[in-house]
Amino acid sequence: MLDDLLALIESGSSHPIVPTAIRAIFLRPLGRSVEASLGLRGVHTISRPAPCRRRLLVIDGELPPKVISRLAAGAEKLTIIRYGDLYGHLDLPAIQAELPEIEITIEHARTRVDRFHRRYYQLHEASSEAAAALSTAFFKANPWIDLEVPSADGMKAEFILGVADFIFFKMLRMDGVAQALRDPSFDNVIISFSENRELYGLCAAMPDLIGDARVQACSWLPGPAQIQFEARQAAMGIQEVGVYGYLPGILAEITSFNESPLSVAPEAVRAYLRKATRLPPRRAGSHHRGRPSLALISNETRAYAYNAIQIACALQDHFNVDVVWTQGREKSFNESLSRATDDVFLRGPKQNASTRPAFMRAASPAPDKRANAAIRASTFTAFADPLADLANKWQSDPAVSNALACLIRTGLAEFMLKQLGQVALARRLLETYDYDAIAISPIRSSNNAIVGAVARMTGTPTLTIETHCLNASYCRYTNVRTDYAAVYSDHFVREYDRYFGIPADRVRSFGSPRILRPHDYESEEARRLARERVGTELSSVRIIAFPTQPMPPALSLALWRMIILAAKALKQPTKVLLKIHPEEGQGHVERYRQIVEDEAAGDICSVVDVDIKDLLMASDLVLTAYSVTALEAVVLDRNVAIVAQPGVNYPVAYNEILGVPLCSTREETIAAMEDAFALGLEARSGAGSFKCKNPHLFDNSTYQRLKEIVDEIIQKGTSGIRERSELPQEIFVTAPFQEYML
Repeated sequence: MLDDLLALIESGSSHPIVPTAIRAIFLRPLGRSVEASLGLRGVHTISRPAPCRRRLLVIDGELPPKVISRLAAGAEKLTIIRYGDLYGHLDLPAIQAELPEIEITIEHARTRVDRFHRRYYQLHEASSEAAAALSTAFFKANPWIDLEVPSADGMKAEFILGVADFIFFKMLRMDGVAQALRDPSFDNVIISFSENRELYGLCAAMPDLIGDARVQACSWLPGPAQIQFEARQAAMGIQEVGVYGYLPGILAEITSFNESPLSVAPEAVRAYLRKATRLPPRRAGSHHRGRPSLALISNETRAYAYNAIQIACALQDHFNVDVVWTQGREKSFNESLSRATDDVFLRGPKQNASTRPAFMRAASPAPDKRANAAIRASTFTAFADPLADLANKWQSDPAVSNALACLIRTGLAEFMLKQLGQVALARRLLETYDYDAIAISPIRSSNNAIVGAVARMTGTPTLTIETHCLNASYCRYTNVRTDYAAVYSDHFVREYDRYFGIPADRVRSFGSPRILRPHDYESEEARRLARERVGTELSSVRIIAFPTQPMPPALSLALWRMIILAAKALKQPTKVLLKIHPEEGQGHVERYRQIVEDEAAGDICSVVDVDIKDLLMASDLVLTAYSVTALEAVVLDRNVAIVAQPGVNYPVAYNEILGVPLCSTREETIAAMEDAFALGLEARSGAGSFKCKNPHLFDNSTYQRLKEIVDEIIQKGTSGIRERSELPQEIFVTAPFQEYML
């Protein structure tokens, strides 16, 4: 069927009779119904895309590469963005195989608005404001909550955190598409809709798109999506200018809806909460009589999951540890635990299964339809006043207004009920298992933070274990509301005291399982072996490593060019090896390679795909912008310098943390290279002062220091718990906003 349809479109034929089921695959102007698209004598012309220089293809859902290839026809360059995508996870090689002659760029929600962009901060402010107002309305409309969920009053900040995230990422996903649709450099735009209403609402909230000759629409997904496409296209076409998407309609629905606050929970909601508080089975670990017990609260996240398992396995040597997963699959825990058995820093997992931590997945289930209908009925009218205020402020912002409209219509009240389920479940967990302390990593997840809030109310001391290197420049990091925090180094002790809402006397430095020095590490032997793994031809040359970071392309390419020009000026054999960040894709690789070609530097510069630790150990000098690999390289006895452009600031000043050079010109970069090659670790780039101040990062005492921190917290017991008045009033960090890397 797909091949037949593709052939039909390829032929460009005209057919008087078109089955209703496939009309939606025909390109037509946005907002035009099929009747408005008929040609002379009622014949529908199956149109192919017109030739263009730069085409934007917006996809809602999944499209086969063959369909994408037809929608790309006639374009010299193609940019693809999939609605809802935060990381650009499209199969570029498969698409490129269908379109070998077309330059393809994959975008995602953060492509145009990154974490340190003013627009990102604006969306953060909008979602935080909306979360606070709508959460307050939710609790006011449902006074039964205090009876059904006794801990709810003490965790409203953590509750709002979850709601803020829920709203923010909806706004961010919409904004990624809105930004692309407004880009005038695209001379042709094709939007492929699914049955999801959200992208329709976003387009309706951008009335200037309707009637724009550049913009065409279709729906390639089968079934209901194609049937709904016709009606929704027609509805968009009759929108009055100035009517912003679905928001006015939602306000009208609320006005016509009538309910009063419920003093008693609906039975469907009570049934859901009973279900939510059923503790899942705990997979037994090694519990020894007389040892203190510790719950490590974590979840399945790409950046944190394995580090949490490393910590749990290390602490299991001293405590009875339960790993409590608040989100994710048990399979992921098993995979991380399996990796831990090969970790040279961990003794316990290698011995036998009985030395491993216990495991439990304590995540509230999704409410059923009856519970969702009941909570929505009890809450819908309560959203009227805050939503009207928000609409007045944000109605001309399509991403914000449409996200709010879509969430109020469906999803928000249901999510809030699920959050209550998580609170009730956390209380049952802590009442059932008498833990001596709670460790949380990462605290950033609202489900994790909720356990910390409930622990405070039930008299269990809490510790945030930060395995990454956070900085207050990212507006969506949260303040720390646990009793203690463990961080990488003294620099971050000061950072937490200044910005993260926890005083320095409650913060301890311990290192990180992400950045450990190998046992019996021999620097030169490690370099020799790493060079063999990276490439035997590199054994007798100086190696400069450049691991990249997600940054504006113009900045990344300028830094790469500066490094190449500096390396060409050296008077000794040198190789410069660039490794792209995991969030970068093939398009980035091609741009980096083009710079190498432009500068005729193929003999000394390469883009490589090797293990990052091998690259660092193989190097004589590591150049980076603001990557945590700067810290890793120093721990591995490698020289480090930070590269920048004049006037460009980074969110983390690793040159200040490490005491290493900041190179903003080719001349400064050449000097850092020559100094490192001549003096080795005696050069400024050897970070000698940092090593003296942080010996625990070089003697592998990280886990021992963490064990001592946990011992201290357990010994202090309830006397170490912060009073509610001591907790930060704000949910998110309060550092003054600043844009970076512009």
